[in-house]
Amino acid sequence: MSTCVLVHGAWHGAWCWYKLAPRLERAGHAVCAPDLPAHGRDPTPATAVTFEDYVDRIESVVEERNEPVALVGHSMGGAVVTQVAERYPERIETLVYLTGFLLPDGIAPIDIVRTDEGSQLSPAIETHRNGCRTIRDGAVERVLYHDCDAADVWLCQSLLRPEPPSSLTTPVETTSERFGSVPRVFVECRDDRAFSPAAQAELRKELPCETVFSLNAGHAPFFATPDALAECLVSVMSVRR
Repeated sequence: MSTCVLVHGAWHGAWCWYKLAPRLERAGHAVCAPDLPAHGRDPTPATAVTFEDYVDRIESVVEERNEPVALVGHSMGGAVVTQVAERYPERIETLVYLTGFLLPDGIAPIDIVRTDEGSQLSPAIETHRNGCRTIRDGAVERVLYHDCDAADVWLCQSLLRPEPPSSLTTPVETTSERFGSVPRVFVECRDDRAFSPAAQAELRKELPCETVFSLNAGHAPFFATPDALAECLVSVMSVRR
């Protein structure tokens, strides 16, 4: 049995894994899906949270396990798992980027969002006076969940929370000796409107991955294609390093 730690992306929470987690558990794997600070049920005010707080939260989860884990980062969560790998490469068996920001040293998630010409996300983001970011009314379904069931779209719209000011603007700090030593896998989504397949491929040119899976899905395959996504992750975790 392997342990899979699922790290959600911006605005989301552990709730977004409700279809995927039981599928991984039925395949015999342990699953841990924490809320990042100021997300999901976590009570921390968004204005009090930094990117480092995200990293600390996942680091504490990894530290609790008795063996190396498969660390899965969705979207902005990709930056989080990258930074955790820089701190604790020996505790991570595999990094999985689920349409996740696979960032080179010195690059922040917002750098990719703003330069991704195939993405509809940047113009949909609204920055508020307190620095928090939300997705404009009417754009949530179109950008993130266009291929998802209506019930899941309603769930998301009711549970998404403002993204803290610094989480998207803080660059990762990595080295080839630490982060670069951890095996990487990428799950690309061919119909992603938030993080275009072209931008996903461009990042992989600089940071190649051992395996690339490709799903016919938008930005939320854990809702739209949970069976196919579970198959990808199970195949990753079946390979012991």
